[in-house]
Parts: sequence; C-alpha cells; structure tokens
Amino acid sequence: MKKDKLFKFADNRVFIDIGEGCGNACKYCYLDDADKPQKVFNHNMIDDCIQEILSNPEFKPGKTGTIISFCPHTEPFKSSFSTKAMIFAIRKLAPYKNLMQLATKEIIPDFFITEVNDILDDRQLTAFISVSSLEKQSCLEPFASDYRKRFENINKLRGSKVKGCIYLKPFLFEEKEFESLFRLIKEVNPDAVCIGIVYSHFEKQTTEFLKHPTEDSLLSKGTNDKMHEFCNYIKCANIPVHFTSTCVIAQLNYLWNNVSIPQELCVSCSEECVKRKWDR
Repeated sequence: MKKDKLFKFADNRVFIDIGEGCGNACKYCYLDDADKPQKVFNHNMIDDCIQEILSNPEFKPGKTGTIISFCPHTEPFKSSFSTKAMIFAIRKLAPYKNLMQLATKEIIPDFFITEVNDILDDRQLTAFISVSSLEKQSCLEPFASDYRKRFENINKLRGSKVKGCIYLKPFLFEEKEFESLFRLIKEVNPDAVCIGIVYSHFEKQTTEFLKHPTEDSLLSKGTNDKMHEFCNYIKCANIPVHFTSTCVIAQLNYLWNNVSIPQELCVSCSEECVKRKWDR
C-alpha cells in the first residue's frame, strides 16, 4: 500500500492508519469491506508514513497544532499486533506535543495504558469508547467486544494520562434502552460523552441498517428531540456532552480558553454551542 493512502490531512487533523481492515463487521460502517480481517502494517511502513507527515507543511506541531486521529479505517486494539503498532506510532509522535485521538470497540489492554503513560503528556490522548446499541449489539457489531466490557475501559483509564469519552455515534439506541444506557454512563462517569446520529459523510445505499430507529436514515440530521432529552439526563449527572470529537478534545484540554482556537477546531455542527458551558 502506498504511504499516501495511510494518512490524510483534513480540517486541522491528520488521519493515520496502522493497518487495513477492521474485523468488527459493523453493519452500519461506511467501509465497503467492514468485515475484512485486519492486516497490521509493519513498523517500518508506519515510521515512513509518520516521517512523511512530519515533513508535510500542513502539519503543525504542538498542543494547538494538528490533531492526530488514529485508525479511521481499522481497530487499534483488535490484536496484540495492532496494539503494539499503536504504541509504536504514539511513541514516534508524542514528543511533538500534538493532541491525539482514537476510537475503539474493543478492550484496551493494560500493557497499552502502562506504556503510553510513560510516553504521553497528561490529556494528550483521548480514547473514544464506541457504543451504538445495547439490545442489537450482537447483530449490528457481530465481532466487536461486548458493550459492557467497553464501558469498563473508562474505569481502566481513570488515573492515567489518557482521557476516556463514551462515543454514542451513530446513536442507534431505542428509547426503551435509555434508562440502561444512562445507568451505564453514570456508573463509569467518563470525562465526556460524544453523541450524534450522523456517522459519516459516506452513505451505503444498499443496506438494511441504513434505516434509523427515530429518523429517516442514519444521515438525516445530527440530533433529534429524543437525543437532546437523553443529553439532558447526562448533563444533570455533571458529565460534559458534545456533538463532535474535536469539541471533546478541545474542552478536555481547555483549548476554548484560547480565543484563536475555536475558529480552527469548531466544525460548525449547528448545535447550541457548548464551548464555554463546561469548565471541568
């Protein structure tokens, strides 16, 4: 695979893959080969990719520079090989002080947390723990870890340099699941919750799962009244709620205090602005 296929710059972020294929086979995924077994790139290939990123004029080092988004097309913790590849990439990039993010539907290994704690600055990496359904998880995400184990990641991260966010996107929960979902979130008390219907700008035209329980399709709009009602429950538990991952990262790192930052990180999600609402 060509190096320029391993990363992409967009909207003050650089997206980096450490492999191809995910292996979770999520039915709503925007990838055409979502059920393809994961193939992890070797460290030399990842290193070459990182060196090319660092030499690219679009890359800006530092806490307020380019956000590094890992694994847009693969699962960072699908195997010990992918986990070690993640540690390798983080070790190479951490000295530049850029903020980082990753999303997972797997159990974060203890050895990953131990190793990156010696590499990262506090809050430099945010882990988005992805959950889209409770009752339909085995059908929608057949090869991902059980959602209960995913929530336990938040407890594992507590006290580490990695911040934990519950990522409810796409929000495929039925209203009857709200009570159980709220209880799970309140029990683990994450650093933030990110919520939304829209999963991707790419839409699969032929899938039975394109239909959303409360909307015309997965991509009809970002949020709805029921979701806002659920958000209010979370806010009452004093847990910050956001609609985009960049907003989560900016809030957890107090970047909105810098008046020059919102213009760079705000994605104009059209929701009520929460930049200065939470001070945590």
